[in-house]
Amino acid sequence: MVNKMKQWITSLVLVLFLLVPWAGAVETDNGLHLMDAGAPPAYVTVSSAEAEQGGEAEVTIQLSRARLANLSLQIAYDANAMTLTKVQTERLGCQLRVTSENLTDQPYVLIWANDANVQWTGGTVATLTFRVKEDAAAGAYSVSADYYRGRTDLGKPYEDGEDVNFWLSGGHRNPLLMRYAPGVITVAETERAITAEKTAGGFDVTLAGAPEENSRLIAALYTDKGQLRETRILTAESQTVTFSKAASGSKVKFMWVTETFAPLCPAAEQTIE
Repeated sequence: MVNKMKQWITSLVLVLFLLVPWAGAVETDNGLHLMDAGAPPAYVTVSSAEAEQGGEAEVTIQLSRARLANLSLQIAYDANAMTLTKVQTERLGCQLRVTSENLTDQPYVLIWANDANVQWTGGTVATLTFRVKEDAAAGAYSVSADYYRGRTDLGKPYEDGEDVNFWLSGGHRNPLLMRYAPGVITVAETERAITAEKTAGGFDVTLAGAPEENSRLIAALYTDKGQLRETRILTAESQTVTFSKAASGSKVKFMWVTETFAPLCPAAEQTIE
């Protein structure tokens, strides 16, 4: 009787073992496929940066330690405030490394693929350089990384961990359990200034701050009675400016303006002695 009871208990345990999916396993057409028990998620993190209007900002895409056969990301940012000017990617030990054809593509895509698993020890997988537009409002702009959805105009969107972002075991795809954290590019108001120092040959004019496309330096000469005597429109760059008709007591004003002659900063003034 005792032996029969033991056999019955053993049979029951075996049946339950076969019926209940194992922790860390996935059910496939070929039966149960073992996965790494308690495998940690892989983290994709975008760094943050600061820039002025018209300036550049560089952010990195970081991937934590992971075993992978495919990593496919799409990058989103505010194209009204900035443009992507440069992309550098690491190989990650993968045979295939693909990026979007054009820097202006939205979203911008980064893909790494291999026919076998590679072990990534963690670190920077890509570096992105942005140029902030001159007319971008001051504030914080998100730069995010997420899983690549594929060509959604051609069919069903990709699934994270199934179509992309996976590792291989026994011919099966296992999800990387991705987690994504965006970065921020903080844009500050550009602080521009113009100064003029008297020299023996004229005035050394210095422009400080981010340049603006098609801006101009205007040099105006006034008589001691305030009458405009001479105006010169120059390239917006630091330079030495001279006046051939400047008499003692004359005043000069230097203005840094846009192509529509809107001032970019307070003017600099000097008196000729």
